[in-house]
Amino acid sequence: MTLKEVISKEDIKFVKTLMRANSDAVGFIPTEGIKTIASKGGLMILCKRNTRVGYLLSGPIKSNEDVTMYQACINSDFRRTGAGKDLFIKFMTRAASLNAKGIKLRCASNLGANRFWQVLGFNLISTHKPSNRRKRAINTYYLIMRCESSKMQLEPIKS
Repeated sequence: MTLKEVISKEDIKFVKTLMRANSDAVGFIPTEGIKTIASKGGLMILCKRNTRVGYLLSGPIKSNEDVTMYQACINSDFRRTGAGKDLFIKFMTRAASLNAKGIKLRCASNLGANRFWQVLGFNLISTHKPSNRRKRAINTYYLIMRCESSKMQLEPIKS
C-alpha cells in the first residue's frame, strides 16, 4: 500500500465521507479544519492500487516534541488486512525521520481500536471520565519513540 503524495479536493471529500460513515468512532472535524491540517502536512491518505483505503490526521511533527494523532480511520472493507498497521507505521516512520519524541492519541474507551493501539505498543496513561456529549470515557495513550543508529525502536512508557 502507498501514501498519496499530493492531497486533492477528492481526498478531502474521501476523509469527510469516511468520517461520516464512522461517526460512532471518530469525532467531527469541519472541512476547513481538515484542509488546514492537510496544508500543514498532517493528512496521510493510504491507497491500495489507486483506491483510497484510509486516512490519518495529526498535528505538526517537530523535532524533540510529541506529535498528536487526531484521527485514524480505515474503510471497513479494508479492516483486518493490515491497512491500519501499515498506515500507522508510515506515520511513525515520518515522525521518527523528523525526530519526534513520542506520539500521543485519545480513543473512546468503548471502541475496539483500544486493543489495536495497545498491540502497536502504546501505553494507556489516563482515562478521563465522561464529560463529553456522548457520555463515554476517553483513554489517552502515549508511545515513546527512539531512533538509534538509523534503527527505529518503539518503547512503551511505564505508568
